[in-house]
Order: sequence, then C-alpha cells, then structure tokens
Amino acid sequence: MRRSFVCGLLAAITMPLLMTAPVAADEASVNACARSELRTGLRQQGSVVNKAASSCSDLNVIYVQNLEQSSYEQYAGFYRSSNGVWHIGSRGYVLLHDGPVNWVVLLSDVRTGTPMGVGSYWDPFDLVRIAH
Repeated sequence: MRRSFVCGLLAAITMPLLMTAPVAADEASVNACARSELRTGLRQQGSVVNKAASSCSDLNVIYVQNLEQSSYEQYAGFYRSSNGVWHIGSRGYVLLHDGPVNWVVLLSDVRTGTPMGVGSYWDPFDLVRIAH
C-alpha cells in the first residue's frame, strides 16, 4: 500500500513537469524568430524580405489584414531561387481570416538569406506579418 502511494505521488509530481518541458522549448524557438511586416502582391510576391539567420526554418504567417471589404483572403509564400526565378511554395494558397493567425506555415525549410514574400489571390497590398 505504501509503495503504491509513493509511486502515485511521484507520478503526480513529475507528470506536469514532463508535459510542460516541450512547450517551453517551442516557445523559446518561436521567440527566436525574426519578425517582418510585408505587403502582398497579386498572385506573386509583394514586398520582399531575406530569410533571417534565426532558429526558424519557415516563413510563418502570424497576422493578416485584408485591405478590401472582405475579412479573409488566400495567401501563398513565394521564394526566389539562386537562378533569380520566383517560385510559389508547395503549400499553395491558404485561406486566412483577418487578425492574428496561429503560425501558419507558407514556406518550409527556407535557407538563410533566401528572398521571400507573400502573395494574395484576390487583391494585392494586404498587410501580412511573418516570423522567419
């Protein structure tokens, strides 16, 4: 009986610690990401930012504001390859509603220094905040 009680007590103490450790690591990597504000282009990149030398390996959308009447838009990530050609990311266009969004990945595994931007499907010049 005593052994069961001790094992249960140890489990009750250590389980919350084990469950919060990965979250703390994720928060640390999220906070290490560089942040930028961009304007979208119409079905192509708008304003351009170079991928920062941070622990983030993606172009993550954290906030969008469609400047037209609707409160949503479709967005895609674009990157420029070493030969100077712009490419749309493999994820394509993603529908997002105005306001904060939960770290939506538009480009994955982006190398430091790579030029990248965001395009909107229906109208240009939307405001997009990214972490990269």
